[in-house]
Amino acid sequence: MTDGVFIAMPVYRGAEVIDETIRSILDQEYDDFHLVMSVDGADDPSVEVCRKYTSDPRIGVVVQEERLGWPGNFNWLVDNCDREFFCYWQQDDLATTGYLGNLRRELLARPDAAIAHSDVQWFGASFDRTSTPSIEGDPLSRVMQHIEAIRYEPLRGLMRSSMLPQDGPAIPVTEDESCQEEFVFLTHMAAQGAFVRTGTAMYFKRLHASNVFKRWFGFPDWRRRRGWLSMGSGMYHIARRFSPTEAWPTVLAQIADRLAVSRVGRGHFYLPPQHREGVARFVRDFVDYSGAGYEELGPSGSRPGSLERPVNEDVLGALQQERINLELRAELEDRLDRQGAVILSLDDEALSAILGFGWSDVEPWGVWTDGGEARLRIPAPAGRAWRATLAGRVYAPNGPVQIGVGSGRHQMTHSWHEGESVRLVVEGSGSEGHLLLDLPDASAPLSNGVSDDSRMLCFAVTEVRVDLT
Repeated sequence: MTDGVFIAMPVYRGAEVIDETIRSILDQEYDDFHLVMSVDGADDPSVEVCRKYTSDPRIGVVVQEERLGWPGNFNWLVDNCDREFFCYWQQDDLATTGYLGNLRRELLARPDAAIAHSDVQWFGASFDRTSTPSIEGDPLSRVMQHIEAIRYEPLRGLMRSSMLPQDGPAIPVTEDESCQEEFVFLTHMAAQGAFVRTGTAMYFKRLHASNVFKRWFGFPDWRRRRGWLSMGSGMYHIARRFSPTEAWPTVLAQIADRLAVSRVGRGHFYLPPQHREGVARFVRDFVDYSGAGYEELGPSGSRPGSLERPVNEDVLGALQQERINLELRAELEDRLDRQGAVILSLDDEALSAILGFGWSDVEPWGVWTDGGEARLRIPAPAGRAWRATLAGRVYAPNGPVQIGVGSGRHQMTHSWHEGESVRLVVEGSGSEGHLLLDLPDASAPLSNGVSDDSRMLCFAVTEVRVDLT
């Protein structure tokens, strides 16, 4: 790793703006940099513009023949960083001439810092200035401060390359276009060192119709929920790594509260309904996504103590219910091991205990899926092969619906019509903890003009049978 700054610029369909951006980089007072433009998906017009500047030995162009997407391209650049400091510079953004030099001086003065960042000035479709405070303290304190803030400005700062992730992709790549996963990356950086804010706006962020984050806001409700949960789970696992075991329930409760509850000053990409049932359902989904166990949820009947900030009572109640659900699943697992089969119907409280992401509330006649994906937590003993049979019905007002069902490598797709009795069968093993339903044809009665129900319905389960095989 040599001295200087590695400027990472993912490029995709940026031919109209790259010239101005590169000029902003060339105008920097600090000029010991290596600018690498990684052009995604062999975007020929962008390649042509970028290559005009390669006569400057500080500038390189790499063409990614296969489309990586924004997170994959960012990760490639992180992996190929060859300088002491790393700077992510978007293809359509600008900076003051002192941007690199001032932030570099901040990091040189603070060997403990992971990122130095400025305020951000938006321009284009909006003209606002945004900022976030410095983050200081021990690793867990820094992580929790970042999670409470969830602010993007540090991503537009200068980073110490030695603190970048070394053991996996910097930004997790997900099926939701890595929606919000850059905050998992920043959580990692907060665990490594302080975030130091300078009091001026040196980075200029262009707001326009093609900004990546605007696509995320166009996702249906269930996908935005899934993206928020995935982000929260990634944050939690980093926080857990820097927490003593006795603090795990506190950390889990605080992060669940941050994700699920509206409070003054909190930003939310996705905000669950702000009533007890809505918060409880979100907490259930969060525990499912995070894989939290007994130690994280705390002993039965307890409440996390020594909280640095208050936690909503509905969140605490939902976490206690998840502890009960863990105990119910353990009992089911023992029953299954002894009897070889268990049947869960609507009058069995253990049915709720195996619901994961993507399910609505239990009703007297069934439990509807809500969205394009749903998960069941199968209570099978580790290493034992099992077969799950789901009985129910479908919501198919516009013709037959497709349902994909699987666990691990076992996957099947079925087609069902309205009114048919549905029977879904899937096999797996105890090491594959989830049964997954793929529901591409889910639709809302509201959008179909049937009722005011806005849930994205597809399959309603009425009974679950699990057999050891």
